[in-house]
Amino acid sequence: MIDLKKYFEIPFEDPAISFDECLLFSEDHLAKLKGQNDAGPYAGQLLALVTPTQTAFDAFNNAMSERDSQTASREGGTMTKDQALEAFQMHVRRREGTIKGAFGKPSPQYEQFFPRGLSEYNRATMANAEVLMDRMVTKTTAFQTDLGVPMVTEFTSLRAAFVTARAAQLDQKSDVTGARDALYAARGVLEAQMTVNLLTLAIKFMKQPEKVALFFNQSLLEDAVRSQEEEPPAPPAPP
Repeated sequence: MIDLKKYFEIPFEDPAISFDECLLFSEDHLAKLKGQNDAGPYAGQLLALVTPTQTAFDAFNNAMSERDSQTASREGGTMTKDQALEAFQMHVRRREGTIKGAFGKPSPQYEQFFPRGLSEYNRATMANAEVLMDRMVTKTTAFQTDLGVPMVTEFTSLRAAFVTARAAQLDQKSDVTGARDALYAARGVLEAQMTVNLLTLAIKFMKQPEKVALFFNQSLLEDAVRSQEEEPPAPPAPP
């Protein structure tokens, strides 16, 4: 039975089609469409399809670039945040000896800095890093007469660097989300325009299905691995 509903759907809204595949396919389609409009028997007849397709493709291509740029920035921001935590941990290990030398170990003062030992700092995570940094700033400030003002300044600066890096990463995460949403929206517009093109060309070349190759390269949307798996088995060898 003929299913007429499929002609009212957008065939390119397939989750199996990746963004890269969609970009490559639409770029090829646009090039074919422009080529047929520029020269040959259909010269000048397809401008009404070329113009909106070019606009939709440019928007999608730009959205792809913006998403990639924001993702790269976020990864760089994560590295900066991680590096800020590592710098703090390294400084704690370096200054642990100074604190031990000033107050002794064990001692009530030492315990205020390291209530769970040095390992608590070595195992610091993003969830508790700021708490540990606050402790070091608070305690070095309280004991600056014994430890010196420079140590207070060092830990204050390390904490500030971490907080700044973490805030930047959160901002970048928001930017990535926005770029992703814009990318999905731009793809939807392009998919809809290519569907308009498909149906318009199907009407123009009705009963000439071979003409589809002039405008679309469907193989660009096929997964090579999946296609190989779906090939029918070879016939059995003759006895």
